[in-house]
Amino acid sequence: MKHKYHIKKVTVSLLALICLFILSIQAAQANPWWKEGGDWDWSYNNGARWSIEDYFKTNEDDAIRIGNSHFQDWNDYPANYWYSGFDSYKTKFTVDDRNAYGYVQSNSNGYIPSENYFITVNGHQYSVSIGDASFKNKNKILFSPIDTSWLDYGERHYVTLEVRSKNTKYHTYVVDGGYLYKSPYSGKVYLEFAVPFNDFGEYGEDVNRSTTWNFNQKDNYGDGIDFEGASTLAIIPVVFAVIFVGIGLRKNKKYLSNLRKVKIN
Repeated sequence: MKHKYHIKKVTVSLLALICLFILSIQAAQANPWWKEGGDWDWSYNNGARWSIEDYFKTNEDDAIRIGNSHFQDWNDYPANYWYSGFDSYKTKFTVDDRNAYGYVQSNSNGYIPSENYFITVNGHQYSVSIGDASFKNKNKILFSPIDTSWLDYGERHYVTLEVRSKNTKYHTYVVDGGYLYKSPYSGKVYLEFAVPFNDFGEYGEDVNRSTTWNFNQKDNYGDGIDFEGASTLAIIPVVFAVIFVGIGLRKNKKYLSNLRKVKIN
């Protein structure tokens, strides 16, 4: 009797362990560690601290709806041209009350850089790269920049952003923060991306109407795009204020964002 009782007890224990194992797997699949959202507790990766954001989510009132408008939201924004060797790129930049947005368009050679886009916020410089990220666990991330020259005609997909702080070497990864597309007709490559203010460095950036911005790329010969302000309360050039003072300013954020102080070099 004791022998049978011992076998029964072991069987029950094994069944309990199997049930616990199955439940733990289901919990992990329902809420994987890198999709919990928000800022992560920092870890070390090759000597640099980093955090991971949940999937980037667009909002209908975003100045630029990443991937949702197929670049049409950029139509009314002024363009700047960057030059590097024999390559040239059409670029744009803007911000709203939560994100900074970049736009890059290649010439007919179908190539744009995937690394070393610089966004400077009040003198704090951040490097932005686009690529594919593989999140093994909280202590290991594999990030591979995309070679855009290998894109197929008509190919489009979201990409992960790697945002690096120059001063602190802090890395932030924004999943699906960028959208990449290669035209099946012209062969040109288009990129748009958004960096939430909270993802600039370890503690984010406090942005207001006096915030200064610069958008550039490492190999560009020029000074990039200078920008001042944020959100619908961004500083508006005096010339526009004079023109519209008699008729009032419309409150639509997308409309006002086109009137913010922008200096293109």
